[in-house]
Amino acid sequence: MAKGKTILVLGGGVGGLVTASRLRNKLPRRHRIVLIEREAQFIFQPSLLWLIVGQRSSEQISRPLSVLERKGIELVRGNIDHIDPENRTVRVGESSMLPTTWSLLSVRILRLRQSLVLLRQDTTSIA
Repeated sequence: MAKGKTILVLGGGVGGLVTASRLRNKLPRRHRIVLIEREAQFIFQPSLLWLIVGQRSSEQISRPLSVLERKGIELVRGNIDHIDPENRTVRVGESSMLPTTWSLLSVRILRLRQSLVLLRQDTTSIA
C-alpha cells in the first residue's frame, strides 16, 4: 500500500469545513486530513443577525468542531504562528510543528501575508 499524504486545511470557517469534508469523502483513508482552527465551535456567521434579534439561540447557530473527528478529520486547535513552505511545515502555537504534503488556506488566514508570498510558487487553486 502506498504511503498516505498529509493535507492541512488552515482555517475552520465555511470554506475550510467544506474543503476538509469533501477531501475526506473523496480520498482514501490512508491520507490524513487535518483541520487547524483556533476556535472549538463553528459559528454560522450569517445567522448572527437572527441571534441578535432573538430568533435563534447560540446553540442553534453553532456546532462543536470535534464532531469532525468522527468523520476521520483530525482537529488541531490553536493559532497558526508560521507557515514554512520550503520545509512544508506549519507551526501551531509555540511548539507544535505539523509536517504537510499540501496545505490549503482558508480566507481568514490571509493575515499571514509574508508566508503567502512564499507559497505562491507551489500553490494549486482548487476553486
